[in-house]
Amino acid sequence: MEHWTYTQKPLAEAIKELDRQLPPGAYKPISGGAGGAAGLTDIVPAYAVELISELFGPVGLGWGYDLIDQRDLGGTEKTSQKGRKYTDWQYGVALLLWYRVFDKVGAEVGRAEWPALGGSSNENAEWAAKGAVTNAVGA
Repeated sequence: MEHWTYTQKPLAEAIKELDRQLPPGAYKPISGGAGGAAGLTDIVPAYAVELISELFGPVGLGWGYDLIDQRDLGGTEKTSQKGRKYTDWQYGVALLLWYRVFDKVGAEVGRAEWPALGGSSNENAEWAAKGAVTNAVGA
């Protein structure tokens, strides 16, 4: 039985599209750490969400995530290169990512799920929490 996405794309075709080379504007350099030192890139989060929505349908209908766990990992006092003191807030999340699967006539036949972890740190605690979710979805 052939399976389809919410957007009526054959599931195999949608998954194949996720493996294709993206346009240059869809990537950003990784800053810091071993990835930055190696010159690696990451997908721009907004582009990833746009592509997934194009292939699987709107978030919440064709694909989405359930928040399993969110951790406030606290803040670390730091000093910027210019001497300004700030708190670097850190958050971590565990999500259950999913997409819905349909038959050729549009009846839902299942839901594929997989876990994803994400983390982020930011001077703004809310942005760190949002960044952790974005990191998990993008991963």
